[in-house]
Amino acid sequence: MFGRPPPVIPSLRAELIAEFKDQELFLSLRGLQRAHEDIWPRLRAIYEAGPTLTPHQYRPGDWVYVKRHHRETLEPCWKGPYIVVLTTPTALRVDGIATWVHHTHVRPADPSSIRKDFVMRWAVNSGPTQPAQAQATAHSTHLIL
Repeated sequence: MFGRPPPVIPSLRAELIAEFKDQELFLSLRGLQRAHEDIWPRLRAIYEAGPTLTPHQYRPGDWVYVKRHHRETLEPCWKGPYIVVLTTPTALRVDGIATWVHHTHVRPADPSSIRKDFVMRWAVNSGPTQPAQAQATAHSTHLIL
């Protein structure tokens, strides 16, 4: 209720400790109290320090696979590869997906798995509603006759 367990042993008076029948239970409670006294300052220091921000390793231009949350039967878990367009400390914007993707829902794509016959071309489009929008498109370099 108050964030830490109540002190059990210090509230017991000396006469209550003397008439305590089960010494094994008493020693267990005393050991539990010592463990709490040892661990609680460490937990407080970790809690007060706050979470450490570990930014992800993804940068614009990287290739990633995006986790598919609603899979059909025999459908792969990951879709892609997609190219990373923008990043924040917690999310990625990939080309071909309209929404932001959390960095825990992507994994790096193996560069050797990306087809070499596709060339990425970047274009900057501007319109009345958006001043500048970067868009990557993949074009095949081989012709099918």
